[in-house]
Amino acid sequence: MHKPLLLLLLLVLLCSPGAIAQYRIAGTLRDTVNLSPAQYTSVALLRASDSVLQAYTRADEQGRFTLQTDTAGAYLLLVVHPSFLTYRDRVTVQQQETPLGAIDLMSRKQLLQEVVITDSRSIVIKGDTVEYTADSFKTRVYDNVDELLKKLPGLEVGRDGKIKAYGEVVKKMLVDGEEFFSDDPAIVAQTLRASSVDKVQVFDKKSDQAAFTGIDDGERIKTINLKLKDNAKRGYFGKVSAGGGIPSYWENQAMINAFRGKRKIAAYGLMSNTSTNGLGWDDQRKYGGGGEMNFDEESENFYVMGDGSSYDGEGLPRSWTGGAHYSNKWLGDSLSFSGNYKYGKQITEAESRSVTRYILPDTQYTNTVNSANTTISQKHNINTTTEYQLDSTASLKLTLNGGYNKRQTGSRYASKAESLEGGLINDNTRLQQSENEEKSLLATLLFRKKFRKKGRTFSANFKGQFNENAGTGLLQSRINLYALNTADSLDQRKSNNNRALTGNLKLTYSEPLSKIASLELNYSLSLNNNNADNQTRDRDQGTDVINPYFSSHYVFNVTGNQGGAFLRFNFKKINLAFGGNIADTRFRQDDLMYDTSYTYHYLNFFPRATFTFRKSQQTSLRFSYAGRTQQPTMEQLQPLRNNTDPLNIAIGNPDLKQAFKHDFQLSYNDYRVMTGTSKYLSVDFLFTQNAISQQQNVDVSGRRNYRYVNVDGNFTGWMYGYFGFKKIAGIRPGLDINANYDRSHNFINGLANRNDNQQYGPGFSLYYEKDTTITLSYNFNPRYNLNQSSIRKDIRTEYWTFEQRFDATLTLPRGIQLGTNISWNVRQRLDPAERNNNVFLWNAYISKSMLKDRSLVAKCYVNDILDRNIGYNRTTNAEYIAENTYNTLRRYVLFSLTWNFTKTGGQAPDTGAGMIEISE
Repeated sequence: MHKPLLLLLLLVLLCSPGAIAQYRIAGTLRDTVNLSPAQYTSVALLRASDSVLQAYTRADEQGRFTLQTDTAGAYLLLVVHPSFLTYRDRVTVQQQETPLGAIDLMSRKQLLQEVVITDSRSIVIKGDTVEYTADSFKTRVYDNVDELLKKLPGLEVGRDGKIKAYGEVVKKMLVDGEEFFSDDPAIVAQTLRASSVDKVQVFDKKSDQAAFTGIDDGERIKTINLKLKDNAKRGYFGKVSAGGGIPSYWENQAMINAFRGKRKIAAYGLMSNTSTNGLGWDDQRKYGGGGEMNFDEESENFYVMGDGSSYDGEGLPRSWTGGAHYSNKWLGDSLSFSGNYKYGKQITEAESRSVTRYILPDTQYTNTVNSANTTISQKHNINTTTEYQLDSTASLKLTLNGGYNKRQTGSRYASKAESLEGGLINDNTRLQQSENEEKSLLATLLFRKKFRKKGRTFSANFKGQFNENAGTGLLQSRINLYALNTADSLDQRKSNNNRALTGNLKLTYSEPLSKIASLELNYSLSLNNNNADNQTRDRDQGTDVINPYFSSHYVFNVTGNQGGAFLRFNFKKINLAFGGNIADTRFRQDDLMYDTSYTYHYLNFFPRATFTFRKSQQTSLRFSYAGRTQQPTMEQLQPLRNNTDPLNIAIGNPDLKQAFKHDFQLSYNDYRVMTGTSKYLSVDFLFTQNAISQQQNVDVSGRRNYRYVNVDGNFTGWMYGYFGFKKIAGIRPGLDINANYDRSHNFINGLANRNDNQQYGPGFSLYYEKDTTITLSYNFNPRYNLNQSSIRKDIRTEYWTFEQRFDATLTLPRGIQLGTNISWNVRQRLDPAERNNNVFLWNAYISKSMLKDRSLVAKCYVNDILDRNIGYNRTTNAEYIAENTYNTLRRYVLFSLTWNFTKTGGQAPDTGAGMIEISE
């Protein structure tokens, strides 16, 4: 363990920016007309050679300002204030202190005859939009957009491609204001070239309804819009990369973008066995994959939970992904069309060993499972959006989304349960095979109409959705129950055919009541039809005999009527809205196998309220409350026994009631462009009435039966805070805070049990960059975990985890670049016998850019240099402690060659960017 630490310390010392000298430039700004200090004036320092922004600040109440830079040389000083003419001067920095003395500013009122026109602004603030001029932030010639975003003050790009702006996650990324690959930020950021971008706009996007009606509903989504350069819209660019390595690793990809005016064509493809499994392919959000069907009464729609087929580091993956995009406009932009297609195939082979210690009211025991799994999944998805502007007041929009998913799995399990004293309780060997196909189609037709009176609107939205899931499977199992001195075996064939057809029509009308008040009325009708046929057949001496104990056939129908009203008040800095919907929902479940029926009727009120206070353009406080129901799923209601895992059998409960959730959210956001500082805080508290929980019974042989029941007293509270500080000696520090407290209730062997699970921890980060030559980052995230149950107060599961990561890149002359990243995860032991629960990873690469335009890049990458990577995961709560080890990617060497090509698109001429402008 000492060698990696020495390597890390040596690398930090060699690259440490702390040894770089700091130079200070100070002065005082004065108003020559009023003979008073020029308070809060913007002051920026630009490098004279290329006008790249080096530092910026605001003058204080006395007109004083101080700027810092880490390099001596020639600079440009810009002083900007709406009431004064822009002041420009050349400053030579040679000493540690460069006093500028008093700087007199001339009032615009005194020189109305002079007009100053400039378009060389690096950061512009217009309302709640922050706009960055891309060329003001230096990137390498063929960097993608994600590398550009890393250099913009207030923006972060994580290892997983997740993008944050001022502490908030960016959920949409647009290109010239339109969707591009379904506005997935990861795909856009890794597909487009940074040199093709003119402006990067960051703003809080209003909801579609608010944008249409002009009535602010307080809803916001953090969004980035990339405005392309004119020459980038008249050509094409992309890249092709091929890589192979030792032992038997490969990684190949190709991308192309061809833009011409309003027409955009793009495509990408990728194949690898190095876990590079897709540019933001979001399996859980985009596809169901044969998961569990749920009903959301407030939206009156069914949704399908994902099947967890995305790669999470467990096993050895092979993946192929690709996609294509086309969009265009015609008829004077009144008719627009965009379409996307995505394909993904993944094969994962995983081997794992898990050890779980179960904590029961009167005993404890451990269960050890060894498993081998092979999963093959394929996914196709196509979506199109066509919009026609009928006239200046009305529009029609049609959206189609279709998907086809196929998943095959084969698994072998061998488990053994033992008492803490080593006595054998049970063992089980199990073979499972399954194959599932899912087909889905969603169609949405939206009509919108604006009337002569501003704010008076009408919209009609129809949604129709079809889902079909068909699957077959095989289950072979052998169980020995030593406590009961019995044994049992299973040889079964399983099939499932589930279909869902839903339709929803929603009508919305908005009416302005005054300059500050507005009313919104809505009504919706929904119809849902679901058919679930699940069969289990015993293969007895070559014959298939249906097993009614583990089979079912249900028809599940839902009819919903819902109406509501929302009253909104919009003041200059305050937005207030409150109201709710009343829903009448009727469920009917027919058991076709036993010719019985269950009916449910719910009359619910969904209250909602929001309060937003916008102190300034970049400072806001928001509070919201929403009440909603959680309906039991069909699997929880229907009395079907599922023996897929013979030691854990679920039993349905047709008497289960709906749960009602109360959700309170508070958020605060403050970002200062001039100082580069930001504060973001989000707090959420959710408590549930009639929460859906479990009633568990574990017998002496270790078999677990569980039935869903309603409980009270469940709540969850969490908090996330992020603080970005101004640079200190060229280093940008950041601090985040995470806290989570979860309380849940259930029943174990007839006893009521309360579970308390807590997690707390700060996070600390440092980031340093010097142009495109050096970048350094360090992250440290400790976490404290505590779990305890009321039935075993004598047992407290508490431990610390520590995660650290260090990244560094160094660009040398002649196109050579070095890079490395080190991650070190330390987990406190819960048992002296634990081994291999700490992971130390060290990766590095060297690359060489060739040809005159540096468009050809050769690269050598080494993964897990020390061959120390292990697959490890720990899951704890008050009832069990589970530790899982599994096979994963270890040391390999990959050689790759990448060609970046472009025609007409690319770098724009230098505009002398560097000024910061604030527009009220």
